[in-house]
Amino acid sequence: MKRSALLLVLLLAVAPLVVAACGEEENGGAVEPTTPAATAPAEDADGAAVFAGQCAGCHDEDGSGGIGPDLRGEDDLAEIESRVRSGGGGMPGFEESLSDAEISAVVEYVTGL
Repeated sequence: MKRSALLLVLLLAVAPLVVAACGEEENGGAVEPTTPAATAPAEDADGAAVFAGQCAGCHDEDGSGGIGPDLRGEDDLAEIESRVRSGGGGMPGFEESLSDAEISAVVEYVTGL
């Protein structure tokens, strides 16, 4: 019984190391970031894609609302950008999860709805 418990503890201690090693590449063990915000050039941000991935769940695909308010006809760039960055009124902020280029692109997209 003690031997099986010891093996279980050893396995649990080694498992995270094995999983971490699976993500290492030939660059000395450093794992490169793979998030779109970290790898996409600023000029390649697609507002429609950002909206579909981050906003449409609450504002519907056409911006007509649902859980969140209707965004069609919104044209105050500063207010939209502030809300996307910091959230408010039940909406979460996206400043930590979207790049500046993605935020700018989705703000422009929303003004065109």
